[in-house]
Amino acid sequence: MMTESRRVPLAYNAFATYFIDYATSAGRTVGYECAVAYINACDAMYLYLPFREQERLFPCRKKEVPDIGNLDKYSKGMPELFEEAKKLGLDIRYRKHIEFGNIPPPSDLWPTGFPASAAKYPDFDYAQIRKRVYVCSYLRGLEFDPLSANERRSRLRDNIRSSLWYCAQLVGAATEGEKKKLAPFAPQAFYPYFWEILDITTLEKNANWERWFEQAIDLVKACDAVFFYVPGGLPDRSSMSEGMLEIRSLAESIGLDIEYRPCSEPPETWQPPLPDWLSGDAETGREARRSTRRIYFAAPLFTQAEWQWNEKLAQLLQKRGFDVVLPQITAKPMLDGLKPFDPQSLFTSNVDDLKSSDVLLAILDQADPDSGTCWEQGYAFNAKIPVIGLRTDIRGAGDDPNAAVNLMLSKSCAEMIVVPSSQREELDWVASEIERAVKKWVPDEPAEF
Repeated sequence: MMTESRRVPLAYNAFATYFIDYATSAGRTVGYECAVAYINACDAMYLYLPFREQERLFPCRKKEVPDIGNLDKYSKGMPELFEEAKKLGLDIRYRKHIEFGNIPPPSDLWPTGFPASAAKYPDFDYAQIRKRVYVCSYLRGLEFDPLSANERRSRLRDNIRSSLWYCAQLVGAATEGEKKKLAPFAPQAFYPYFWEILDITTLEKNANWERWFEQAIDLVKACDAVFFYVPGGLPDRSSMSEGMLEIRSLAESIGLDIEYRPCSEPPETWQPPLPDWLSGDAETGREARRSTRRIYFAAPLFTQAEWQWNEKLAQLLQKRGFDVVLPQITAKPMLDGLKPFDPQSLFTSNVDDLKSSDVLLAILDQADPDSGTCWEQGYAFNAKIPVIGLRTDIRGAGDDPNAAVNLMLSKSCAEMIVVPSSQREELDWVASEIERAVKKWVPDEPAEF
């Protein structure tokens, strides 16, 4: 979904795996029906798939194009959703699918609460678009601030677990007195799986909080109804959080159906996998133990060549199993004019990302390396985050003859990689050298913060 100032991502197939049993054909069909319901409320579809080299008259001029002809090869449901998007006239954009190497999938991809033999779903009707329901339940809840870090973490886990349980109940039955089936969505149980919206140690609001809530508000506008889960199922203002009250005000102003439902405790057997950053406890330092090392990619991003080179190298590192923070991704909506340019927000976001990374990769090209990259390198050095310097520029610069850069930069690097002329066209070689260096300077298990 897109608004005037920002993109609002909704990957229903990723969200629904936590409460729909995709191990059965019935579950997959329900997931497809729900996805179609939300496609009908979207402005655009971003299609992630492999690209292939296009045959051209001059072979030396290579061009990659999306492999649209083999959609069914990559996903059985993708061709149907693609056709639905075309029929609706959505803005369809193609993005390159990224392979994440040998990263193992979550040990429990689907919740243990519904084995295939117990999954019950209504009959299917492709002609009927499901009613889009925004599931509004607690995330932080009431009186959150006085809680200890461990109590906060426990509450967040319980509330996300409950939100997914409500979605599982709604997707299997129509509203009482209504024939229309439902397609539930709960942003508070979706965004935390890929976005650390609270400080990872204290669980205080961080720079991501306002941004995720803005997107949650935008998603209300894409729904047909809002179901509020509150104690006793009563519309009591005192039992609703500030966020719930804001959502109710918006829902009333745009005329959505509103229902109040009682909070309920999921059965003990309902144990969906929870966001990594909510695992552990406050005493472990950095609770979220990442299975991958996180690289902060510090580089100039002001020319087309820089932008595209950064992106290609980041993708190669992701294929090698690294979690790559590429600041230009955060800046893109502002640079594209989709969001007002906010220097303070961008600065805060970059610093937060840098502090949460295991290593900094600094691109130190040009006669005088990029000033922003140099600042980030100094910050990382002071914070004792290892810095891997990378220079692809064949020219000499600075006062360190062994590194071709200023000695303050070279000596603050844990390791400096200088790309030889013989490897100028081999980006894979550059990625493999970075992989070697990162694994050398960052332990197998990322350090605590």
